Amino acid sequence: MQERTRELEKTHSLLVEAERLAAIGRMATQVAHDLRNPLTTMKTGLYYIREAASTKGQDDRTSQTIRSMEAAMGHASRIVDQLLEFSRSMEVKRSRLRLDAVLSDAVKTSPIPANVEVVFKGVPPMYVEGDAFKLIKVFQNVISNSIDAMPEGGKLQISGEASGRHVVVRILDTGRGIPKKDLPKLFEPFFTTKAKGMGLGLTISRRIVEAHGGTMDISSKEGEGTVVVITLPASAPPKEKDPL
Repeated sequence: MQERTRELEKTHSLLVEAERLAAIGRMATQVAHDLRNPLTTMKTGLYYIREAASTKGQDDRTSQTIRSMEAAMGHASRIVDQLLEFSRSMEVKRSRLRLDAVLSDAVKTSPIPANVEVVFKGVPPMYVEGDAFKLIKVFQNVISNSIDAMPEGGKLQISGEASGRHVVVRILDTGRGIPKKDLPKLFEPFFTTKAKGMGLGLTISRRIVEAHGGTMDISSKEGEGTVVVITLPASAPPKEKDPL
């Protein structure tokens, strides 16, 4: 009887959580659509302001103001995109990928400050069946978070290994770490410790990883840095072509 009661309580908790996430998703969709139209209007208006100002000759203050406005609107647009992505069902277009190449692309397309050293440590050829675009976004988000945690600079170490039927990627930074009280909340929608952002990056990243049949975990100690571990089902490497 006690075990049955525990099962019912667990099922009830899962249903409540599913309904909560569904409600958040509906709200996110509505907010994103309500913001997209005025943002488009403001982007168009700012374009004409920049063009008009350029014909009359811009002073430094005007140029800086226009650049600041463009940056702010770009940030707002990314928030809208995240809200829409969070509210949609997760679709994965699978193909055989070299995960080490995906990692390399994620680093190359991420803005790395001069005071951050990126080190690849033992990343062998690793194959998965996955969506390259979505997995690159996951690694870009982790890299961005790691860089944000090292404002004075530091080291970003990326390693990988095959482990049975899975491949494991570890991304370690030497940043300030995450308070212990915040660790259980990291994947909750809209939880963030940053001054900017909606707190959806890690939520979406974990959804992408789980849609690939994998897991995403974070461990951290304040003052010592953070380790993100992403595990994905391995795929067999492509067969070599038969000699002619």
